[in-house]
Amino acid sequence: MKLLIADDELLIRKGLLSLDWKSIDITVCGAAQDGSEALELARCQKPDIILSDIRMPVIDGIGLAREVLNDNPDCVVIFLSGYSDFQYAKAGFSIGIFDYILKPTSPDEIFDCVQRAMLRILKERNEKTSLHTMQEELRAHKIIDIYTKNQDNSDSCTSASDNIVNRIISYIESNYMYDISLLTLSEKIHLNSIYISRLLKKNTGYTFLEILTSIRMTKAAELLRKTDINISQISESVGINDQRYFSQVFKKIFNQTPRHFRNLNNVDIKKDIFDILKKWMDY
Repeated sequence: MKLLIADDELLIRKGLLSLDWKSIDITVCGAAQDGSEALELARCQKPDIILSDIRMPVIDGIGLAREVLNDNPDCVVIFLSGYSDFQYAKAGFSIGIFDYILKPTSPDEIFDCVQRAMLRILKERNEKTSLHTMQEELRAHKIIDIYTKNQDNSDSCTSASDNIVNRIISYIESNYMYDISLLTLSEKIHLNSIYISRLLKKNTGYTFLEILTSIRMTKAAELLRKTDINISQISESVGINDQRYFSQVFKKIFNQTPRHFRNLNNVDIKKDIFDILKKWMDY
């Protein structure tokens, strides 16, 4: 991910630039000495994250954040704030900043905040981009096959049932990264949880938990294959806060730990990933 730094104090800019950003998979795409320069760089470089001072000449941090988030709502803005700017920093939340870091600070605190921002970006991107891919993967490997079921069936009850299941699956695919359950799903779509459970089993052959787990583990395997994000962050990004539990479930499905799975070459992964998953689901 790309990071833009904005601070009018040269020593602070140099200090921020000297940090080992590559260690957390960050590329610094620019460093600006005022809000106007930062805005120009943001429009040109389209950073994922902006780490900005609040008090800067020409355009201050609030003005910068407002313009950037208007241009690119997916960008994450983090403020660097002195103690005297505390109330000012809090005002930034009203326009959508992610967080603020109080000066003076340490590299560890900065990295921690930026990594949390990265995790949020990852979750949002997964939510926006995974639906089509996930549907194709699940359908292709018969985890669920509700999208082509009963196409020629003219019975209105069956059509209504399929529509409900489609809504349920879409909701799970869009929210697998959160703490969802049959109860939260029931409240969301205003249907009894027992009815939902029976409907899923009847139409897909699988339970709510089996479908949710399959989606989470498929996405986790994809992240292990395509990114260098650490296993703890991957666990959280697919909605499982307990890394130990995540590793146990992953190993049960793929017959290997997440770490070992990551070390496989892409050919082996591509060949084995869904065969293993389908075998587990059939079991």
